[in-house]
Amino acid sequence: MPKKIFYTLVIAMHIMCAMRQIFFEPAYTRDSIEYINAAQNLENNGILYSGDLQEKINDRLYTKRPAGYPLILIATEQTGNSLLVILILQNILSMCIVLLVVKISEKISPGRSWILMVILVLFSPAQIIYANMIMSEIWLETVVVYMAYILILKDLKQLKNWLFIGLLIVAGMLLKPVFSGVAVLFTII
Repeated sequence: MPKKIFYTLVIAMHIMCAMRQIFFEPAYTRDSIEYINAAQNLENNGILYSGDLQEKINDRLYTKRPAGYPLILIATEQTGNSLLVILILQNILSMCIVLLVVKISEKISPGRSWILMVILVLFSPAQIIYANMIMSEIWLETVVVYMAYILILKDLKQLKNWLFIGLLIVAGMLLKPVFSGVAVLFTII
């Protein structure tokens, strides 16, 4: 499959899924609601709590969602149409991720990466689904893929690349607490 057709397919799939979310009732998961609650509570009350403050307080919901994605939601809310803006941003990130994965694949396995990429895009809808959900997955995936891109394709003798990896690790920890393990591994390296 020529690159032009592949990229057109990736863009078309992202646009179709985004249109469904924008023009029909958006699909929210429990995670989506918790992120929205965390953003609203942080913006309106200065407290990072992922539950509804009008209901009985659940102490676990104070630490369930880190501040990264709620802060992104707050920033996009300032535009007036936060769902549209966040979906556009997440779809752009998702398409950039596909491009980075193609570059990484070409470096690792020149010439053979296209078959794998077509299979992944056509038979793994998670990429496009997560790009169109109010969830932090695409943002975290961006962190992970960009770290892989730097580690595989960039000169690791340059301090700026290691500093950027460190910043990506911090961003990852702000998005998902589980990413703290990467910080531990990074200090060992």
